[in-house]
Amino acid sequence: MAPRRAHEGPSKGEKALDALQKTLDVTSTVADATNTPFVKGGLQMAIKIVEAAQLTKKNQHNCEEVAQRAAHIMLNVAETLKGKNAGDINRELQSQLGMFQSKLSDICCDMEQMKSRRWLKRFLAGKSDSDAISRWNQYLSDTRQLFMESGLIDLQIGLAKIGSDITYVRTTLDVLTGSAQNCDSCSECDQLQNTPNLFLSRTPPPMPSAFHGREREVSEAVQMILSSWSQPQSNLAILGPGGMGKTSLALAVLHHQDIKDAFGEQIYFVPCDSAASADLLVSHIITVFPIYKGDGEDILTSLDIFLRGVPRLLLALDNFETPYQEGNSQGVGEVLRRIVAVPQVTVMITMRGDFAPVEALWCQLLKLEPLSMAASKKIFFHFNQKCEDIQALDSLLDGLDRIPLAVTLVSHLAQSESVESLIVQWEEMKTSLLQHGAADEKNNNLEVSIDLSLKSKIIQKATSAIDLLALISYLPDGILALSKQQQQQSLQDMVSHMEGRYEGLKALKAVGLVQESGGSINTLSPIRHYVLKKYPLHQIHREALEKYYITLISKYDPKNPNGIDSHLMSESGNIIALVKQATQRQGGLSSELLHAAYEMSWFLFHHKPTTELLDLIIPMSMSLDDRVFQADCQRLAGLILRFTYNYTKAQVQAYAAMNRLNTLRLEKLQKAREEFQQVGDRYGQAQCLQSIGDILWMQDEYPEAVEKLQEAREEFQQIGDRSGQVQCLQTLGDILWVQGEYSEAVERLQQAKGQFQQIGDSLGQAQCLRSLGNIMWMQSEYCEAVEKLQQAKEQFQQIGDRLGQAQCLQSLGDILKMQEEYPVAVEKLQQAREQFQQVGDRLGQAQCLRSLGDILWMQGGYPESVKMLEQARAEFRQIGDKLALAQCLMCLGVVLESQQKWSEAVEKLQEARKLFKLVGDRRGQARCLQSLDDILKMQYEN
Repeated sequence: MAPRRAHEGPSKGEKALDALQKTLDVTSTVADATNTPFVKGGLQMAIKIVEAAQLTKKNQHNCEEVAQRAAHIMLNVAETLKGKNAGDINRELQSQLGMFQSKLSDICCDMEQMKSRRWLKRFLAGKSDSDAISRWNQYLSDTRQLFMESGLIDLQIGLAKIGSDITYVRTTLDVLTGSAQNCDSCSECDQLQNTPNLFLSRTPPPMPSAFHGREREVSEAVQMILSSWSQPQSNLAILGPGGMGKTSLALAVLHHQDIKDAFGEQIYFVPCDSAASADLLVSHIITVFPIYKGDGEDILTSLDIFLRGVPRLLLALDNFETPYQEGNSQGVGEVLRRIVAVPQVTVMITMRGDFAPVEALWCQLLKLEPLSMAASKKIFFHFNQKCEDIQALDSLLDGLDRIPLAVTLVSHLAQSESVESLIVQWEEMKTSLLQHGAADEKNNNLEVSIDLSLKSKIIQKATSAIDLLALISYLPDGILALSKQQQQQSLQDMVSHMEGRYEGLKALKAVGLVQESGGSINTLSPIRHYVLKKYPLHQIHREALEKYYITLISKYDPKNPNGIDSHLMSESGNIIALVKQATQRQGGLSSELLHAAYEMSWFLFHHKPTTELLDLIIPMSMSLDDRVFQADCQRLAGLILRFTYNYTKAQVQAYAAMNRLNTLRLEKLQKAREEFQQVGDRYGQAQCLQSIGDILWMQDEYPEAVEKLQEAREEFQQIGDRSGQVQCLQTLGDILWVQGEYSEAVERLQQAKGQFQQIGDSLGQAQCLRSLGNIMWMQSEYCEAVEKLQQAKEQFQQIGDRLGQAQCLQSLGDILKMQEEYPVAVEKLQQAREQFQQVGDRLGQAQCLRSLGDILWMQGGYPESVKMLEQARAEFRQIGDKLALAQCLMCLGVVLESQQKWSEAVEKLQEARKLFKLVGDRRGQARCLQSLDDILKMQYEN
């Protein structure tokens, strides 16, 4: 059973640096053979900076960021200059490279001095070191941009993001040397040559071998996508019934030369067959993207940062009907909306049906129809050299309604059976189907063609073929593998009891029922759904499959997450589908699968927080006589929900949907607390009480929140957990602040800050400083407020908390605005807005926009002020923050009043007054009434 506390081990930054160092070493060795000495020198300097960053004690996170930026730039430079001599590079670029190498040397020397200082000197030099690191980061960002503009580096090669997967080393070697064979002497690669690649679907699958009759649609799609370079939000939806060739068309577009020329390596294909929820959809997407998830970032934030940091990108989401129709369409739609909101991203979806999701703007909807007779014949003759009876062939293809998948399947069968024989079998099966009352003609034709393939002689001879196809269909993502060798191993492990499995696989490929891509085995969505309906997986095969995944999950070691992590991440869709199917059958989950699903939930908590599995297994856990396990499941669900929706208080108020989630969290935490109480686990009780108090505070139920937090604090105190005590103390201080009890709040927060300092919790100290600064601001103690907020901002910066930095910058900007120091206020608010944008905080961005609009109004910039306030108003409306929307409308009314636009001003102020009344803000209502009265007086006077 997973431990309750976070596992110790190297941080993500340390693991990333370790992989970078290996990559730099290998690349530097290869660069020895080149005639570009400045590349070799720059790589060596980058290696030294990485080594220094790994040993730095203070500002470690920021030094790691510097090292990663320097390494990424040099690796991109090395790749871009592969095979070139010094004479091939012009003097200007040589000069730039020389200066860059010199600057890297300076950074390396300064970082070496920084890491060798004793603790007192590190303390005294803290501010100057932070400033130096900021200058280094700014220099590296500017240099990267300069190199991109000069063509010296090309980020489209896909090297801009480096995770912990050592296969990147092999990729770099392949690129630099032109051959993977030269890597055999590299010990680092040899040690991890079998490490599974996290990005299993990075390269789109190949086009179908027989693709005909869609030339017009391909041309239209390519033209529409390329128009996105001048026309933003040019997204494409390919629609139609099952088997109509939507995926084939999408692949034809992705492999079109004009698309490759336009997007380079930034073309991504995501199969969504197993993404039956918003969480799984995001998981599938980030699996194909080389995303480095920052500490403390949620997955959507990491995705947003990646998308906004790359050049033009084309993302294809195949079989999008699975998440959108089978999952929570609202949540899936929100994910889609966030992706298409990034201007440089073009999205192409394939989806069964006639309607596309409303959350995106589709410049074109391609609704596929059956093929022409000529195209159908081309597909048939692709697999068969001749046909003696063309009239019979026409009759067969017409009977198939010229559905591409049906034509393809029958074409495979015609290699071993005559067209006349196929017509006879077809008519018999079609008659039988009609007698059972099936009504959908196109779907009938497709199903008959699938059944015709399953009853063919070649399948009937291979005794295990249908069982193997049922097993492949049972897994939405199929049998995942990177190579033929790994495929055989997976088959061996999954179905070692199934005799003739390899002959069965050969037969399935021969009739076109399964397909392979890079070693992985899958089947098309229409075939999968038909097989699941008509040929359910036998118990012996299902149990073997469950045993395989139980063993796979048991190999996961949280203390050493490399290697098997990527395999588990890629298999998460299959595992969730497996558990879901088990819960739906009579008897439910076995005890082994139940506990394996719980362990998998811990893995997902560390990599992609979701309660999908826990929602399935918690009801099942109630039948076990193991209250500790039940409590652990409930507590983990509460932790994940708390982590996933860890918004600030203002954000929680803004999102009305959070009320339902908070109610769910309270139920789970209350159940977990009761279970912990019964088994005598006081630490578990205290944690649950603390979480319940936090939720009650977010819901403005202050007395109840204080009661629970006091209980939790006392419990933590009795078991000797200082961290838990001080966290409760901090929250109690924040509650007093919100209630306007400033002196008591300051006292609690000062105590908490001191205790955080004693236990070495920098984040807690920074949060207390921020709260103290905001309290002093409210009391008009501006100098003291600025001092506290500056200290908090620096602490947040040192620990890498970008949201905390942004919130401090926002408060500083608002204070400076009140002091009428407008230029400095604008600078702070612009910085805060950019930070909020990077972490995906829409509410923070909108608040900064509103403050910037206020400043423009105060400076007399009325048109610009109105424009900015209207943008903020639109954001607040989308977020659902009624109070902020009311304040924004009131500001707009006052600005319009200053311009003597009386009718527009009255309209805005009346709307604001209604909203203030709705949220119970009497002061806001009074201010609106005062402004309306002023307008009436001015109109009368004029």
